[in-house]
Amino acid sequence: MTHRTGLAWALALLLGPLGFGCATSKPLVPPIETGQLLLWEAVAPTGEPLHLLGTLHIGRSSYEFDPAIQAALDDSDVLALELRMSELEPEAIRIAFAKVGLFADQGLFEAVSPETGELVRQWLEASGTSEESVRSVKPWAVWLMVMSTAVESGGFEFDKGVESKLTVDAAPSLPTVGLETLDSQLATLDALPAEFQEEMLRDSLEAALAPPTKEPSAGGSEEDSGRTEFAEAADQMIDAWQKGDLDWIERQVLGQATPEEISDPVIVARNHNMAAGIERLITEGHRPFVAVGAAHMVGDQGLPQLLVGRGYRVRRVPKTPPSAPSEE
Repeated sequence: MTHRTGLAWALALLLGPLGFGCATSKPLVPPIETGQLLLWEAVAPTGEPLHLLGTLHIGRSSYEFDPAIQAALDDSDVLALELRMSELEPEAIRIAFAKVGLFADQGLFEAVSPETGELVRQWLEASGTSEESVRSVKPWAVWLMVMSTAVESGGFEFDKGVESKLTVDAAPSLPTVGLETLDSQLATLDALPAEFQEEMLRDSLEAALAPPTKEPSAGGSEEDSGRTEFAEAADQMIDAWQKGDLDWIERQVLGQATPEEISDPVIVARNHNMAAGIERLITEGHRPFVAVGAAHMVGDQGLPQLLVGRGYRVRRVPKTPPSAPSEE
């Protein structure tokens, strides 16, 4: 593996908190405009409607939803997210991490190789974080710390992600439920094989410590761009979401052959559990607007196809055409 594999996992994290994807090698093929949204409308076999929206968990600047998204929200009576927003409060996160993110009988530097331990120390020094703060932290939890720092240093904000905009701006009065819990998501990470956790951490540390990317200068030579591969790739991820390029997103999520012992609990099982949760909402008489990471929408095991397999009629929603200029 290379640090670009860790970069791809970081991207997949932001497309769906526990998603892992393909090795991202620079340059990425730019996303293309598709004229479609990452929004699907569906009708249950019994006739109840629902909507699915693939989300991003970060953003860089403000934006407006397509009118079709707002119309779907207005037609719904419950907003179903991966997690209830209350589970993302700092104290709730601290408590959840304390349950499973700390070693009971060993330390981080005993659990990983000397080479990975040295990368951790380099990253701690570069980020101004004390070694003591991670001494008892498990590799997967340190990986999340590395990714959070990369988000912040890249100029991105979780508060500008799609879920935040849905709950704060677009549908603040819509009741919200979680299809998963923070405890279950962290337990999935905690159950990953130890060697995979270390690979995941090491690759992401290499990405975080890599020098800035290069860009052509006016004189034809290359100079530092001042930006990391993570920031450039994350900007392309945002661009893919805005352009509705599901194929680009699928390449990031499914482009690398991942062992079934990893992909099954991290992606496939969670998608099936979410599909079951959606059906429970339908059975209870709701018209849900389901907004979960875009990584959960791709492939034969993505939510749209899983609902098709359960007898739902599913249609992807096109973008609203721009209004024609009025004639004076």
